Amino acid sequence: IMVYDLGGGTFDVSILEIKGEIKEVLASCGDTVLGGDDFDERLSNSFLRHLKEKTGTDFSASPRAFQVRLKDIAEKTKINLSDAPYARVQEIAVTSVNGQPINLDLEVSRIEYEEMIADLVEKTIQKVEEALKEANLSSPDIGKIILVGGATRTPLVQRRLAEVFGRPIHHSIDPDLCVALGAAVQSGLIAGEPLGHILLDVTAHSLGVKTIDTIDRETGDADYFSIIIPRNTKVPVRKAEVYYTLTANQGGVEVEVYQGESASCRENTRVGQFYFSLNPAPAHSHVTVEFAYDKEGVVHVTIDQKGAENRQEVTLDVRKKRVLKKEQEVEG
Repeated sequence: IMVYDLGGGTFDVSILEIKGEIKEVLASCGDTVLGGDDFDERLSNSFLRHLKEKTGTDFSASPRAFQVRLKDIAEKTKINLSDAPYARVQEIAVTSVNGQPINLDLEVSRIEYEEMIADLVEKTIQKVEEALKEANLSSPDIGKIILVGGATRTPLVQRRLAEVFGRPIHHSIDPDLCVALGAAVQSGLIAGEPLGHILLDVTAHSLGVKTIDTIDRETGDADYFSIIIPRNTKVPVRKAEVYYTLTANQGGVEVEVYQGESASCRENTRVGQFYFSLNPAPAHSHVTVEFAYDKEGVVHVTIDQKGAENRQEVTLDVRKKRVLKKEQEVEG
């Protein structure tokens, strides 16, 4: 089974193998900054170009209220184009020039819209092919495809998937209800309900910390992504790595946790950050960083300064990208 999940802000693809009552995730990957919102943005930008051609004024730096309204109009247009080859956009007084109201009145064809988002859809197809490769499978090996998220109603998405898998792709489950159904199942598992199924899940993205691998002599910036839990590791999981301080009596370190697959932290997604105070120690002292990743997407980070009785525990929510709890113990 392949789950193709195109949400509002993220994209994930997972491949599962079902053996009786055991469901094992063979591979999972995706893009944390790609989703239906990006489709809306392409339409919004086309509306801005239309308004500029109509009035000679660039509205790209207009107030947030105008930008939000334009995104809402774009989302409605996107939805309409999922069911019709053309969508008429008629909005009164979306903005103004010299006190005169400006209307947004144009027709968008599905072909025009698909040209706008073609490169975004191709990025999801690349992730599908990547997941198949990591699972050591080919497209004929997939018995069923489940589409999750409202953006999967886009005809271009279904058409490209059909081309990859050589057969028509249909919604077997309402894409807007899949997440709610999954949440209900997870709730049952937490409550101890006898659901009769076992799900062996994996991490969708690699998790690690920002470190210094090579030092930029002009800026001194650290940007290297040091992986602690690789992508597709079965969860729950606990892994640790050892790092070293740079200078003697270093006061502390800023711990930045990222998820992604690039060696550069700038190209990954930051999950959270916190400061860890160090006890006085020689240069190159050992600091152990341990990640304990649970099935709810929560990472318990433990920082331990070896030989100094200095330890800190921080809880991060990977999905919401924020710090939940922080505790530090210092002795001696």
